[in-house]
Amino acid sequence: PDFDQDDSNAFEEWRERLRRLYFDSKRLLAQWWWIILLSVATGLGWQAYQEMQREPVYVSSAKMMVSGRFSLPDNVYREEFSNFFGTQISLMLSSRVQEKAKERVLMLEPDITPAWVKLSVSQRPDTSIFELRAEGGEEEFTQKFLDAVMEEYQGFRSEMRSETTETTLLAVTEQLYRLEA
Repeated sequence: PDFDQDDSNAFEEWRERLRRLYFDSKRLLAQWWWIILLSVATGLGWQAYQEMQREPVYVSSAKMMVSGRFSLPDNVYREEFSNFFGTQISLMLSSRVQEKAKERVLMLEPDITPAWVKLSVSQRPDTSIFELRAEGGEEEFTQKFLDAVMEEYQGFRSEMRSETTETTLLAVTEQLYRLEA
């Protein structure tokens, strides 16, 4: 019996505290409402000012389909399919491809103003389609840079295939000479 009485008293005590807190908060809000309004207005004004002062960011996007299977004679060149897509994303984002793309843009368009560019690549789920997105400080440079990245990436893959094919051809030729001997 004493236990129930203590619980009841504790409940009443907490209920009274919450009620007092509610009414005190309500009274303070009615008295100082203008401080809250002024704080919100100041925050919104500051954020609007910062947005208006920010440099524009230009976005260029593209989609590219990349296949992992090649039908070269005698399976001279094959890529590992299990990690193919991650490897391709890494190649597209590599500094080598991006530096060559920048050089290409500056070579083909000498009067263009170079600017910062941030490149991101994602793969569409369950497809071999990559979505490339470039964000940069200059409209024309950003667009041309993204085009150049795709061209340099394709050139880099062709180079890799050629080198692998040459190496394989040399190994097969060497093996044939050994067998003849």
